[in-house]
Amino acid sequence: MNYEPKKRWKHEESGLIVMNEVHPNEEQLERYAMGSLAEPELAPIEEHLLFCEACQDRLAITESLLPSLRIALREVEQEPAAEPFWSRWFAPIWAPAMAACAAVLLALFLWPTNRPVEWQSVRLEAMRGEVKPAEALEGFALELQLNTEGLEAGPADVQVVDAQGAPIDTANVVIDRSPLTARVSKPLKPGQYWVRLKSNGLLRREYSLPVRAR
Repeated sequence: MNYEPKKRWKHEESGLIVMNEVHPNEEQLERYAMGSLAEPELAPIEEHLLFCEACQDRLAITESLLPSLRIALREVEQEPAAEPFWSRWFAPIWAPAMAACAAVLLALFLWPTNRPVEWQSVRLEAMRGEVKPAEALEGFALELQLNTEGLEAGPADVQVVDAQGAPIDTANVVIDRSPLTARVSKPLKPGQYWVRLKSNGLLRREYSLPVRAR
């Protein structure tokens, strides 16, 4: 229902002029019902409510909803604010440094991973006599050419270990020709490595694999 302004009322202290038929909005009624409406709004609304039955009905409905509203407000006030876990260890002064570190980590994470892999082919002979072993270069994925002459054909494993015998990489192969090709996709650092050829759980051949810096 629309109401036309009919009567003006002047608040003596504030000097504000309001219209008795200009109805308060829902927020004003809620604040009035909760006792949080302050001057200069309070007096004009009280005056309006003395004459307007429609707003009196609206106020009654608002007051009936106050208990539920107070409970909801109390629950919101008592609920602890979510606190980032890192804020307990890092003061705000660390924020710029953390942002810089995050930018570096993001750059490393987004660094292209589809760059072509560099491969190097290395022919290895089983250790014997004074035959100098072939050398590989650091940072290359290796295509190993293993001498398997005299070995029985069948499935086998090629294992690359460091000087202390710790495994670095393993490839599954089939002995069917010599040289046997085995690929090691993990680039190696400079140092001494060994390539072990095993089948049926037994060590069949061991090859020396020195890796030097570029």
